[in-house]
Amino acid sequence: MELSYIDYITGTGIDDATLLITSGNATVVYTLIRNGGGVYRIVINSSTFGNTGVVYFDITLSKVGSPFYSSRTTLDVPAVIKEIQTSLIAEAPHAGSTAIGVPINVLLTFSDYDHGDFIEGAVILTDWTVLFGTSYSIIELGEGNYMITLNMTGLLSEKHEFHVWAEKAFYQDAIATVSIQPGASTVEIYLEKTAYYADWGQLLNITFQVREPYYNTPVTGMAASLVWDGMPYLFTDIGNGYYTLILDSSDSDFGIYAPQITVTKQFYQQRQKSFTLIVTKATGQIIPEVSLYQVVIGTSTGLQVYLNDTINGGPVTTATVTMEFNGTIYPMINSGGGYFDAVLPVSGFAIGQYLLTIRALELNHAFLETTVDIRVVPIYTTLNLADADTTLITVYFGYVVSVLAIYNDTYNIALISGANVTYVLGSLTGSLTELGNHTYITVIDVSSLASQSVYLRLTATKAGYATALKSIIVTILPIPTEAGVAEKDSLQSGVYGQTLFYTFYYNDTQHGTGINGANVQATWDGGTLAPPQTYGNGTYVFTVVLTLTTPGIYDLVVRFDLTNYTARTVTARIEIRPTPATIFGVNQYSSPINDTIEITYEVLNNLDNSQITDIIGIASSLQLGDIELELQLSGEYMLRLPGTLPYGIYRFDIYFSTNKYEIAPIQLEVEVRRVLTSYSVVNLTIPTQPGPAFNIEFTFFDDDHGIGISGADITLEYSNSSLFYYANLMTDVNGDYTLTFRSNLGGTNLIKITIEKEGYYTQVIEFTIQSDISPAAQFQQQLTITGGFGVLIVALLIVGYVKIWSIPILIRALDRMIRTLRKHRIPSSPKVSTRQALAMAIVNEDLKSVKLVKPLEDIAPEPIITSVPEVNELLEELASITGLGEEEIEAFRADLSRMKASERPGFLKEVIDQEKARRADVLAKPVDVVTAPEDILLVDLPGELEDLRKKLLKKGMASEEIDIIIQEAKSLSKADIDALLDSLGIDLD
Repeated sequence: MELSYIDYITGTGIDDATLLITSGNATVVYTLIRNGGGVYRIVINSSTFGNTGVVYFDITLSKVGSPFYSSRTTLDVPAVIKEIQTSLIAEAPHAGSTAIGVPINVLLTFSDYDHGDFIEGAVILTDWTVLFGTSYSIIELGEGNYMITLNMTGLLSEKHEFHVWAEKAFYQDAIATVSIQPGASTVEIYLEKTAYYADWGQLLNITFQVREPYYNTPVTGMAASLVWDGMPYLFTDIGNGYYTLILDSSDSDFGIYAPQITVTKQFYQQRQKSFTLIVTKATGQIIPEVSLYQVVIGTSTGLQVYLNDTINGGPVTTATVTMEFNGTIYPMINSGGGYFDAVLPVSGFAIGQYLLTIRALELNHAFLETTVDIRVVPIYTTLNLADADTTLITVYFGYVVSVLAIYNDTYNIALISGANVTYVLGSLTGSLTELGNHTYITVIDVSSLASQSVYLRLTATKAGYATALKSIIVTILPIPTEAGVAEKDSLQSGVYGQTLFYTFYYNDTQHGTGINGANVQATWDGGTLAPPQTYGNGTYVFTVVLTLTTPGIYDLVVRFDLTNYTARTVTARIEIRPTPATIFGVNQYSSPINDTIEITYEVLNNLDNSQITDIIGIASSLQLGDIELELQLSGEYMLRLPGTLPYGIYRFDIYFSTNKYEIAPIQLEVEVRRVLTSYSVVNLTIPTQPGPAFNIEFTFFDDDHGIGISGADITLEYSNSSLFYYANLMTDVNGDYTLTFRSNLGGTNLIKITIEKEGYYTQVIEFTIQSDISPAAQFQQQLTITGGFGVLIVALLIVGYVKIWSIPILIRALDRMIRTLRKHRIPSSPKVSTRQALAMAIVNEDLKSVKLVKPLEDIAPEPIITSVPEVNELLEELASITGLGEEEIEAFRADLSRMKASERPGFLKEVIDQEKARRADVLAKPVDVVTAPEDILLVDLPGELEDLRKKLLKKGMASEEIDIIIQEAKSLSKADIDALLDSLGIDLD
């Protein structure tokens, strides 16, 4: 519905107006489309009204705003709602394309003509049953398609016209007129071949297809038959319109034929078709029993042939068969199957070979004639020994052979007399003598023939008889023998390079004598031996030099042989033992640090004292692993250790891995230490006077390398402070040192010079300096020293009380530890109550109520006693517990070398603990109690007092002052003296 809203003044359309549409009949559902220019299009869904007919609408258009437009309303605007126009199209099969009685399907398409759409859900009606009396069925296919299936049973092949209606609410009814006409369909036969060829008896595969020509579709289920030479055959339906027949061409005689094929089926036209069939004669074959017949002169023989059909491989039984021999034709009679037999006489024919021709005739077969050779032969004979079962004649060398032969007529089964029978045996020939019973005999002496196997060939001949031959093996056995080895020599042993002697025997057992001059060969893994020594009476002695190095048991194989004697083989045994050898070298070695260590070993053969250089030496250490020894040009083996080893003791097992030698390993202990040093001086007493400078000269010497040591650190200690040292004047030339001093006072002074260098042993030299002064000066000096010492002792006691004895011990210890830490050093442990004393106090406090007291020895000094013993000590302990021998411990040590060094003690401790647990009843011992040492005074520690003296002397104090301090320090502990020195600011380290 389209409306216009116009401004009458300007004549232009008014856009953006508001539309109001109502209808008294129903609610109006619409869509407004604004086309512009005051034109409005209203689209209303007519299905909301539920029926066809006229609908009236009230329509108002208005617009507010400037300019002002008045509203316009149009009342009772009519709209006609009508049914949708439709079309119905029917599609039926072509007339005559459907066979009579076959249901016919008609396809209907019901369409919305107004909207170009298909109509589904319609009601389809038809007058088919009213007009023709048969049933029908209707199914909806979707998208406006419907299928009517008509029952054509009983209806003729003529035109049938009927109507079909389609109905649906709000759609116009549609009608279609349908015309169908059933009829018999035509078919065509399509042969694979137009002509078939076959040999008579051959099977033919005749196949064709039947198709409906209009749609070119295959037709199945037809009855197909073939008529050939008046005989019917049926085809087999193999699907897809194909039909097949296996035809045997032997059903008729050979010739040219035109068989006819006929196909029929209800509602289909019958169709016939002929083709050409040409059957030719089959090829026949005459197969004689043999190609050559041997017939004894003056007799006859039977012949047999077989007629074969080459097409089917079967026999031919209806043929006429004849044979022609020397111009005479003989018939052959069928004896069953395809076999034909006849008898051929050869009387009057001389010995020789003749030709016989065989022919065959048959209606459906073509045969080629064949020929057979007929050979007229003399009377058959055989030549055998009297003992026909004899296949081998054996005789010992030097004896005779007796031969008895029979020349037999095998055709007449009789012995042949008057024959010539001869023999050949190697180089011997001769004739056999006929006996009265027509057998033949001879005796042959074989002493001229060597021991061997040779054919005896017999030949028998006589006119009219076949020559007979007989061959038999005559074995001339060698004289029997035996061989052996002396019982004491059946197994001998030795080492590499040793010579052994073996005695063998070779005897003639037939005559009971030894055999001399035999060919004797002895071999073993060491090679072939030289010819033996012979001692007569069959005794042979071999000399065997043991050239193999690998220990083991070897076979010595000796073979004896001699012409006309039985060869023998004897086996003796050779046992090669490892060659004993010894390792020569050091067990201990000391080397300075940073030096490459080279230790040589020599391995000598114990038998001839010769060097052994063809083996590999190993130095095995739990610390360094396995190191291979280096073979030197001198034949010695060298253990080379780098100069980077740190200080310590390294233990090695030196061994040589070999099967060739038996070598006991040795142990080596290598110590890496500091360089040995020494010093030399001209005079240890230096005379001088106060004031002038004097020199002290000495040499610092490297004893390991024989050179002087430069760059050493020099530390000086004085008996008093009256000496002055010129440090800037010190000289060092290749280990020769010169030090310059000055004595300020007279008297005798001591200078202790300590010479130190990293990696070298320290040397200490004490020089006596005699400085002469006047008696008055000496007295003044003595007075000064004595007074100074008195003041120093008083001061020390005052300072000791103020700074030490007046302060609690623990506070002093803490202060000392704090000062040590400030110097970036680790403080020593203070003197405090031991864990044992604290534990005893706690225990006694608890036992106080019961009036019991525990002594100190009842308290364990340590909560857990642990120790990490050395690996060798653990191995010795394990051996003592388990009873392992040296070899087992060495094997265990080799296994430990593959572990980390830190893991070995723990692993051994675990093994020892397990073994102790297993043998607890044997190994049970009382537990040792370790008592911790108590703090003691320095008076009981002379070593500590001496160390304190040296440190004070090194600080330059006079001997008298040091003696006073030492005397006072004897009543103090080491911790107290350390605290006292720290409080005085004296650092001895």
